[in-house]
Amino acid sequence: MAGLVLRSTFKDLYEERLPYLEELIYNAYDEHVDEYSQVLNMNTSSRMSETDFSVAEFGLFPTKAEGTDLTLDSIEPGYTKTHTHVTYARGTEVTKESLQDDQDGIMADQAYGLGFAGRQTVETVAFDEVFNNGFTTSTSADGLSIYNSSHELVKGGTWSNTASADLDVPSLEAALTHFAGLVDEAGKKIRMMASKLVVPTALLYQAIRLVESEGRPDTADRAKNAFRNFSISIFEGHYLSSSTAWFLCADARQLKAKFYWRQRPQVESEVDFWSKSGMTSMDLRFSVGVSDPRGLYGSTG
Repeated sequence: MAGLVLRSTFKDLYEERLPYLEELIYNAYDEHVDEYSQVLNMNTSSRMSETDFSVAEFGLFPTKAEGTDLTLDSIEPGYTKTHTHVTYARGTEVTKESLQDDQDGIMADQAYGLGFAGRQTVETVAFDEVFNNGFTTSTSADGLSIYNSSHELVKGGTWSNTASADLDVPSLEAALTHFAGLVDEAGKKIRMMASKLVVPTALLYQAIRLVESEGRPDTADRAKNAFRNFSISIFEGHYLSSSTAWFLCADARQLKAKFYWRQRPQVESEVDFWSKSGMTSMDLRFSVGVSDPRGLYGSTG
């Protein structure tokens, strides 16, 4: 039976007794604190799915000559994005004999291993959907990739939130300038400030030099580092798959990059009547996606 753990599978636990059981890979490693919850807009749900929708905002007021009729503006639908919750689950089974003869509790502590794998699953799915696949298969409500140069405004015009530049002074300046020029669906200026520079480990030290240095890192003339005027925190994304891609994001509460918990991880255990084996499972249910890509800027590097 797939997943069934026999005593022979972990022979050392029962016969040779490993001298340092705490070094077992199964439960030896510490984890990173939750990362997805620090960069995404966190929500809970009690439905099968959640839908984001909007209406296009009014345009600027035109002039009105004395005695003439005012100009009417239509209310038009904006974006619609449905987040359908997905269930993730895994389990394992251990024979009664394995549990009885395991004097160190390794087999009995299956829930820890499932929890570790479950949390890694959440992080991987969340970062894949919003960041790793954001230049290709992950789409926003307009049907285009999250990071795209041709996002359309409902009332006319396009805008871009992507680049292909390495992380350096000019490219970060361009990203911050992008935030300063954000507009709504009618082309009116909106205020959405850059908050986090999300980078892979390979770019962490470059990001620190750019954002936190007293002087500009690209010049020797002691020019002031203008990036220090912005309240940008550096966020090391351990679940980013590219070593060159980087992202500038608004505060998570402003983003329409949403994570919905439908069911947080639940562990169940029982003994099979026929085989007497112990079975443990974990399942969880959530959805993650981006409706409006405003507040997200990404470069492939």
